Amino acid sequence: MRIIVCCLLIFLSVDLFAQPNYSGKYRLNLPTEWKKNAKILQQVTEVASLAFEEIKDKQLCLECDAPYVIELYSERIRIISQRYSEKSRSETYRTKTAYKDINGRVIPPRGPARSVSGVAATYQAYIEYSVYISLRLLNKDGVALKDLVLSPPDDIYIKNTDFTISAYNNADVDSYPALRMDSYVRQNRKTLFPNERDMLNQAEDILFSFEVIK
Repeated sequence: MRIIVCCLLIFLSVDLFAQPNYSGKYRLNLPTEWKKNAKILQQVTEVASLAFEEIKDKQLCLECDAPYVIELYSERIRIISQRYSEKSRSETYRTKTAYKDINGRVIPPRGPARSVSGVAATYQAYIEYSVYISLRLLNKDGVALKDLVLSPPDDIYIKNTDFTISAYNNADVDSYPALRMDSYVRQNRKTLFPNERDMLNQAEDILFSFEVIK
């Protein structure tokens, strides 16, 4: 009886400290929002299982030390060209009035009774770009084995964004400051130019363009 009990305890101890076997699994390393979307997860697993022989008949896990990993890989977005075209412009007017200069002297209005007080121009940004995107198969050491190309580097995409620039001036001056296109673009680059969100949308659209035959 003691022998049986001792053997049983040894067996349980060995089983308790044994490392889990993940050889029959593969892991997904995807953007957080994709992991939370069941529809995207299903499409990725179905497309990847058809594209990569190595993971056929293996089970998916999101967090495990599997021998293979599937990740969404992308390179830096490359801007090919950019241009900006004016779509519309509107001006506002104010009646000129006397005003005081920096020395407190009253200056009577000059010229016509009204002057342009502000201008608002609406433009469209037209950005051409390319980006390499793939589903990449890696081994557990992080070595890339294969790519399923979603977007080759020579494919060109376009992002159009409308925006408005406004400028104002003193009502007693007949001109207004030039609309500073270059400074506006620098300050709003994240909005006007393609970003990670655009890349993910692009990858998602391409991914769902694959027809998975069941």
